[in-house]
Amino acid sequence: MNKRGVFIILSVLIIFAAGGLFIPKSLAQTEKEYRQGEMFSIGDKNYLAASNGAFVEILEITSANKLIKISEIYGLESVNDLFAWQENAKTFLAVLTGQYLVKYNISDPLFPRLEVKRDLYQWRGKGKYKIGYMKSLAGSGSYLFTGGNGGVRTFSKDTLTVLDNKIYTLEPSYGLVAKGNILAIIIKDKGFYEKGLIFNIASGSLSGEYSLSNKENVQRQPDIDSAGNVYFPSDNSLMKIGINYKIASEYYNPVKPGLNYSYSARVLGDKVLYANGFGLTKLGENLIKDKFFFSAPTNLYGPNSWAAGIAIGQDGRAAVLNKSSILLLNKELNLLDQYIYEPLADEPEETDLRIVLGKYWAAAGESLNIKIFGFWPNETVTVSLGSSEQAVKVNNYGAASITIAAPAEKGVALISANGQDSKLNYQTSFIIK
Repeated sequence: MNKRGVFIILSVLIIFAAGGLFIPKSLAQTEKEYRQGEMFSIGDKNYLAASNGAFVEILEITSANKLIKISEIYGLESVNDLFAWQENAKTFLAVLTGQYLVKYNISDPLFPRLEVKRDLYQWRGKGKYKIGYMKSLAGSGSYLFTGGNGGVRTFSKDTLTVLDNKIYTLEPSYGLVAKGNILAIIIKDKGFYEKGLIFNIASGSLSGEYSLSNKENVQRQPDIDSAGNVYFPSDNSLMKIGINYKIASEYYNPVKPGLNYSYSARVLGDKVLYANGFGLTKLGENLIKDKFFFSAPTNLYGPNSWAAGIAIGQDGRAAVLNKSSILLLNKELNLLDQYIYEPLADEPEETDLRIVLGKYWAAAGESLNIKIFGFWPNETVTVSLGSSEQAVKVNNYGAASITIAAPAEKGVALISANGQDSKLNYQTSFIIK
């Protein structure tokens, strides 16, 4: 081989070794996975809060049936599940990260505000125990419920206080839903046997117990209709439990035996929507198949298309969380729109708590640019430089930039940033000449 050929081969190897340096940034940013979402309405506007695994996106569902992103919620190490509710003319969103349960006020969806954050790994109580890693989230009345490795735990919706008098099971949980006085849970009993459990929330008593199958420990979403019937997804099937706590009917996916495709059930009026990987099945009375929307073809809806979750709205529209995208459908399961991840900003702000200064020193009276990061979204932060003080509202990323005049006192001054809601504080020193 001549020298020119060797040079070309070495050049190609160097390019591949450089890896991400030659991958277009826009492609790297679009690798998101959508599995959970919650629809909610404020006035005459409809919205979808969706998890892409890393953080939460809030999309407006327009009257023209378009999905338009309006804001993002950062500062989370991951997102396992979401739950939205309304009370006292306010709209709230609970986000479960695994270690943390976080409550946001999203009454203004453009500017979500973090209200309470609960560390589920924090040692607490006389016995000094921790709740542990949580995967699933639900709510009813004044309660929020989380399910995960440590069973199912109950929290106050208002303060996220842990309610130790309402522990329904300590077995690992892989999905739950609550409505009215009914709590339905999918567990692995004694670490081996998959079961669906139905509890009376008020009394804590077990109303029904059913054998399911969840061989791969998939996080699944059961649901409850307005009459009190419960729908449990199982490996490749959906089971309906009647109000008498007996099995009323069952639907089986028309696939080869041994294939386990079953993720989520959502009740929409008198129909049940069932996400089973390949797409969305609409089921009628006695779980008789009414229609099927095929969402899995990668040539139509993008790579890794796989129906894993459902969000439903009061107006009858539904969103399929199709892993690599979100599909908006009408009542007849006709496609209205598709959303594929796009960043709101070219360069998302940092989320670590810190202060970044425009310069290392300043003369008395000189203007100094100060950037702050890592605070709670949209809270007010007080920034002080020596005797000078200024309040600023951070953005959805918990970041802001302000300009403060250096005080007359020469020497080493303290720069401090204090979050009004979060009580987070960051300090650094600065020289005034």
